[in-house]
Amino acid sequence: MRVGGAKRIRRARRGSATVGCAALAWTLCASPVFANSPSKAEQARVSVREAVGALPPNAALERLAKEAYRLKDPLLLLDAGEEALARATEIEDVEALGRARAHVSVAFDMLAYLQDPRVKSRWVPVETADLPAHIDRADTLLRDIDARIDEIRAARAAALVATAEPPPKTGRGRLVSGAVLTAVGISGAALGLTGALLGRQAQNKIDDPSIYGTTWDEWDTKGRNANLMSFVGAGAAAVGLIVGIPLIVSGTKAKRRAEERSATSSALRILPQPRGLLVTGRF
Repeated sequence: MRVGGAKRIRRARRGSATVGCAALAWTLCASPVFANSPSKAEQARVSVREAVGALPPNAALERLAKEAYRLKDPLLLLDAGEEALARATEIEDVEALGRARAHVSVAFDMLAYLQDPRVKSRWVPVETADLPAHIDRADTLLRDIDARIDEIRAARAAALVATAEPPPKTGRGRLVSGAVLTAVGISGAALGLTGALLGRQAQNKIDDPSIYGTTWDEWDTKGRNANLMSFVGAGAAAVGLIVGIPLIVSGTKAKRRAEERSATSSALRILPQPRGLLVTGRF
């Protein structure tokens, strides 16, 4: 298995917590030798693991990472990355996951450096034959960390959407509909009143004994049309006013409630988060 420099740098660059990991790994590898054989490096690892095993979890993780950098040991860095990943997953801490990724990225670059056949160094912390397996382990860890970071961020985004309040109903639709129907009702009432007046006028003409023949027939027709106009206007007025006025009243109440709700929406909302509190509100 051959890991090129471009691949190493690309992996090291993802995430702000891992910027410069490749340069850091090169610096560590180029510094004074601490283990010139895999056996000596393993002895140092065993000592470190025994020392941190008796410490509380947070202190153990801090000590493990510190010793890994002091000894320039990529396998201890992978251990630190795995432990940080496990703890950060429990508390859903993206920042801690970023630190875990930094440890693993540095270890990945160290192992890739050691695998490069052009490198001639007395610093040999692991067996050459085991390098591909360790690199695969680092690569898997990086993928797991990235996947967990994406999951936590997606869950937080979904939680924020779920807690967002729906927009209040302003009653605008009811107000518009009510106004239109009320206008139709008023127009109908006016039409009905006009029809009634014209019908009364026609009735007076029909009852006049001096009017007869074709003139009487004309006034009779006018009276019938006026009565029809009166009936249509009365029906439109009834429907428009009976439906339109309640809609206006309901829409006005909804608008008032929306305004009151908007006035109180500036109050702070405090939501618990893994590393503190999330404060939201309008100001």
